[in-house]
Amino acid sequence: MRQRAQMIMTTFTLLALLAGMGHYAAWATGATVALRELKRVDANGIPELVDATVTVRGIALQSTGMWHNSANYFAVISTEAEGQPRCGALVYLQGSTQPSVTAGDLVEVTGRVSVRGYSTDYGSTVISPRATEDIRVITPGRERIDALVGAPLPTDPTFEEAEVLESTLVTIEGRLTRYDNDGISRGFWVDGSRDGNIEDGVGAMQVKFYDYSGFDISHLRDGSYVIITGVLVQGDDTPPYDDSYYIRPTLQQYLNADETRARVFTAEELARQPMSLKQGKPEHLADKGIYQLTSVISGTSRPVAPGLYPDYRPDGSGLVMIIGKERSARTSQENSEANLFAVSFTSETQYQQLTFDKGLKARPRFAPDASRIVWAANANPDTGGFWNIYVIDIDGAEGSASAKPRAITSGSWSSTNPAWTRGSDRIVFQSDEMGSWDLVMAAPDGSSAPVFLTSGKADEAWPDWAPKADMIAYQSDELGNAFDIWVADVDGAELTNRRCLTRSIRGDCAAPRWAPDGRRIAFMSSDSGSWDVWAVDVESGDTTRLTDLAGDEMYPAWSRDGRRVVFEADLGNGMNVYAVDFRKASGAHLAKEVERTAFEGSDAAKGVNLGRAIVSPSLMKPALVEQGAEFTVELALPEAWPVVAAEPSAVGISLVSRESEVVAECRDVRVCSNGLWHLTVAVPDTAATGLYDLIVAVRPASSTPLVLSGPHTVSVRNAGNDFTFAILSDIHLNNPKGAAGGDVPNARLMQAIAELNEMQPDFAVLLGDLVESTADTYARDYQMIQDIFAGHAEFPVFGVMGNHDGQVVGAVSGFEMWQSRFGPLYYSFDLGMWHFVVGNTYDHPAHPSDNGFVGAEQIRWIEADVAEAFARGQRIAAFVHHNPFDDRWVFVDEGRQALAQALSRGGARYVFAGHRHSDQLELLPTARIVTTRTVQAGSDDSEVGYRLVMVEQGRMEIAPPAPVGAGVSK
Repeated sequence: MRQRAQMIMTTFTLLALLAGMGHYAAWATGATVALRELKRVDANGIPELVDATVTVRGIALQSTGMWHNSANYFAVISTEAEGQPRCGALVYLQGSTQPSVTAGDLVEVTGRVSVRGYSTDYGSTVISPRATEDIRVITPGRERIDALVGAPLPTDPTFEEAEVLESTLVTIEGRLTRYDNDGISRGFWVDGSRDGNIEDGVGAMQVKFYDYSGFDISHLRDGSYVIITGVLVQGDDTPPYDDSYYIRPTLQQYLNADETRARVFTAEELARQPMSLKQGKPEHLADKGIYQLTSVISGTSRPVAPGLYPDYRPDGSGLVMIIGKERSARTSQENSEANLFAVSFTSETQYQQLTFDKGLKARPRFAPDASRIVWAANANPDTGGFWNIYVIDIDGAEGSASAKPRAITSGSWSSTNPAWTRGSDRIVFQSDEMGSWDLVMAAPDGSSAPVFLTSGKADEAWPDWAPKADMIAYQSDELGNAFDIWVADVDGAELTNRRCLTRSIRGDCAAPRWAPDGRRIAFMSSDSGSWDVWAVDVESGDTTRLTDLAGDEMYPAWSRDGRRVVFEADLGNGMNVYAVDFRKASGAHLAKEVERTAFEGSDAAKGVNLGRAIVSPSLMKPALVEQGAEFTVELALPEAWPVVAAEPSAVGISLVSRESEVVAECRDVRVCSNGLWHLTVAVPDTAATGLYDLIVAVRPASSTPLVLSGPHTVSVRNAGNDFTFAILSDIHLNNPKGAAGGDVPNARLMQAIAELNEMQPDFAVLLGDLVESTADTYARDYQMIQDIFAGHAEFPVFGVMGNHDGQVVGAVSGFEMWQSRFGPLYYSFDLGMWHFVVGNTYDHPAHPSDNGFVGAEQIRWIEADVAEAFARGQRIAAFVHHNPFDDRWVFVDEGRQALAQALSRGGARYVFAGHRHSDQLELLPTARIVTTRTVQAGSDDSEVGYRLVMVEQGRMEIAPPAPVGAGVSK
């Protein structure tokens, strides 16, 4: 789209020059144009003036804050003087709610013409101001809005009908379905389609708003006949922008119902429709022995999501797999929830949907007799995030579900990745009931108590039962920071004769599957830098790489005859299932034993801002140092300050806490090419543990010494691999929740800090969105965050940038404020056996957006950083604001998949994320993805405000989110 837009602008510029059109140059500087001129679009719905800077005048259709609480977002419509029909455009100033605009105001706006508004609105004509002064209220006038009337429109308009009315008031009417008055995003769908059938939901249009807008729809319900007036907005993901229109309400008086035409829907009528899928032409790679088995095409702009987990039907006649679609923040009536599908290999491949519920799903497995399918699911990933095991009966003749799914595990822990025993009478799965992943065996009908096969500190996961013996294959990280494939005999409730089969392979080895003859095990490994399918001979230990494609090949399973291994991959035509012929596969045989190296500490930093005298450590990137150990101090000395010799004798170091002062030793001073001074500082082995301010005195040969200080920047701790840290996510300063009477801001945050002071974690991580919401209050908020944590927290904190923290409005830049006060935008640090990567998923977006953006430079740094840590034998965890693995709601515009691949391939065991304001747990073969709700969550003091993570003997254990007021002791 960007290339096409640039081509349009280049052509338009040349035509302007050739024709002597002097007004184009005026447009580039923001001269006034009529809104009607913005409606000239190409076949893709892109305005001809895209990227030009213009000034328009119009009537505001709604007030600031109703469409977005952290942006000045509204629509303007042309005045009556410009003629009929009226034309409109959206106005989107990201990161500010100033100046306040009221519905009916005559406004003048200067900005760049774009097709990107808020993250839900792609394709509409948008004017994006650069600063608050680019929006000017000429004259107020509520009476102007009261006099406007919406143009009638069917809910399934043609492009020609809708494009001229986009960003103006329209009126739709019809049958209401999919009523939703809970959560942040609310609204419903209206079927007023041109075919006259308003009961089938085909051709419906969405009406959508946010909970803070103040709209009341309690008088509506499923089955209401509604008449709705609002602004018509384009919400497509990619060009051509010719469908996916929806309505944003403007006034309460425009949300009406005719109860004489209401009806009552049955439960069956309200059920969601099956997923829309199409089939394409399969593509084979015969030279590599790879053949495409499924050719699923989404059929819409939402691609099929990763996580197919294919499994052969025992008779070889088909597969069971999971199909879901990626969901963005854009509007769609499409059913995209991940569900089980049966695939039949007949003359034409057939797909039959087996489940129709919401929630995440993983690893479906046929019972050996094909009578049942077992799988793991997270029925409600936004409330607790626990996974459980489900089973469904299958009709033998048709392969369809003959009963409803039933849960066979429950509890406040996760059970996932099930497999059948060879007699189909038991299942084996992994559970974190005891903290780490253990292997558990249970009867699928609940007739006997679960039996734990493992109970150690290591993570044992992804079990698979041997087809011809009481043996089990599984993955374990017992030997270090990487997962290996293991086999063991099952003797009642014990595993005996345990053997590791993949010590010869660098990288993670995961997801083992036995061959039908029991001689080999297929698995996936990140040895090459991406995920490939491998096989290992159980007796000899010889390994064979079966795939060597550019992307990721994952989740292998064998065909009935053992000749083929199926896997999922995206080879350029979407996510699908492929098979590799085991006999033809060209792989590298590895026999040399590779010893994994011991780890060493490291600290990497990017984006250093020279505006701070003490660059590192800082309040949001402190030094965690053991008694008697060394740490590094980076200084940016003023250019005008007298030059001194870079010698340790010229530097004095003190660590000051509330109780004591410790004199540290400066052992080495180096001046680097970037002008920074690097000091090597040793902490006395007698220093008391605790949190210290850092005082640095640099003494020149003459003149007054320069004294620099950094509050709460050094934490002295005891040696050892055991520690605890806390997660605080989405603080959003000045939220009144939790305060008596609701008039004391930050009560929840202060209560969480007080409780953590009692527990004394080794550190806490602030997972982004620290400020209130906009750049309007950055000067206050950045200082307030610094004052709160420097003045009240008795534990060190690491900061992660969120999208609300990095807005750029006029001369105000969140990126500059973050670097000048808190330190680098992304970095890493070590503690014990763990290496922590702190990423930035709001990395200077290329366009105004609330969504995430991860640049190529950061991806390259993360890839190199985790590769070095993995080679040292360290375990890896990452902290980011946006979850790059979330396919249910995609909140990252660019770089999401690259970030997910860098962390997954690089060996990350945990990824901690925020942004969603809710608890969520996703499970990968080698990692847990943990999202934590906001500190300000809930309406009373019993709700959750933070999460604790304990590390013992190098193993992480995630505690349930802690209720504010719990007062749990460490």
